[in-house]
Amino acid sequence: MLSTNPLVILIIINIFLLLIGFFIPVMVSINIFTPILVPVITQLGIDPVFFGVIMVLNLMIGMLTPPFGIVLFTLAKVSDEPTEHVIREMWPFIGILVVALAILIAFPQLVTFIPDHL
Repeated sequence: MLSTNPLVILIIINIFLLLIGFFIPVMVSINIFTPILVPVITQLGIDPVFFGVIMVLNLMIGMLTPPFGIVLFTLAKVSDEPTEHVIREMWPFIGILVVALAILIAFPQLVTFIPDHL
């Protein structure tokens, strides 16, 4: 194992999922990597609900970015704009999503507050 620190492992997994999201569709990624990653995160004491939210957000960011951002190409087609224009306009939103991801990683209680109180 690379580290026993849950935060370090979570950051490594996040970078991996962002890269995977660039190339593989979300449902395929979830089906392939969830059975592999859930035992790792549970062993480190990370809440599976929290990890599920983080995983989906990571993969969604990947779907918005080039080179194979399916959502990006769908937006270009629906808006009838050139893909290059849509890519240029998406960067601020992708930045905001990455900041939101960092906030959720730093404060997992934001994700698990409601499930913990049910």
